[in-house]
Amino acid sequence: MASYADLERFYLDLVQSLRGQGVTCAVTSGMACVAWGVSPSTQDCDILVQPDGAERLTEHLVNSRFEGFAPNFRGSLSPPLDSKWLQGGWTCHFHWEDLAFLDVSGVPPRQGQPWQDGIAGAYASVTTVAEMKWTARAKDWPLTTALGLKLLAAGDSNGWMFLADPDVLTELLATETFPAELVKRRPLLELAMNEDVRLAGALVAEQLYLQQLDRQRIQIYQKAVRPYSAAVKDSGLLNLDLLQQQAIRRELAEQYLPARPLHSISFLEYIDQARSAVAAVVQPALLDYLPDVRAIYGNLFD
Repeated sequence: MASYADLERFYLDLVQSLRGQGVTCAVTSGMACVAWGVSPSTQDCDILVQPDGAERLTEHLVNSRFEGFAPNFRGSLSPPLDSKWLQGGWTCHFHWEDLAFLDVSGVPPRQGQPWQDGIAGAYASVTTVAEMKWTARAKDWPLTTALGLKLLAAGDSNGWMFLADPDVLTELLATETFPAELVKRRPLLELAMNEDVRLAGALVAEQLYLQQLDRQRIQIYQKAVRPYSAAVKDSGLLNLDLLQQQAIRRELAEQYLPARPLHSISFLEYIDQARSAVAAVVQPALLDYLPDVRAIYGNLFD
């Protein structure tokens, strides 16, 4: 098996090559967490790519080799690598046998500011990575806290938005303060500041809320992809090379895969569903301390 250093070099060379062609792109998620020192090594790489760079990325992937292996789409769920679907929040999945795995997105599922504005070297900003780690997976929450602490250490007050550990919040507030305007975005900070006993419950409610928002998004995409996935399986294209698959997947996507599945629901309805799910398991009063996510989650609904 290839070493992490080999994989990292391979993925970073891909990003640098694309940038050399004028494509805006950055490594994010797990590999970025490794780079920021908050996570162990990973075999996978997630990159954000400006959607209009899809064609140039395709050309690069066709000519790429890892350990002598050519790339291919991974499974029947991956859309074509095309700006139309990248702009709609879809992620394209690739692999080089069972050695290297690449996920390509054009729009983060959560984005408080354009990800293109905060690129640091080959990587998306700490803030972009932290927002992307607001997932339905419990294992990601310690990472958001670690990334929040990294932001605060760098003098960025946005770090307060990502601290998910009540003990960490209480400890920090014994010696530090946060900007008052952050309370509008994350009301439970007021509970932390006042050493209110409701803080732990509010943090649980917040995590349930953010997890539910992510879960709803995934469910909408999973429902939307079923007809397309069935068509891909029936076509027999899984045994074809990357360029052949790209052409057929694009044709099938035009017929069966909506580019923007979240447009099937209004953003307010999406938010209300998540709040209702949380209300079913926490004290109603804690709903007042849920974060304002309009600026974070609204991008895919535009």
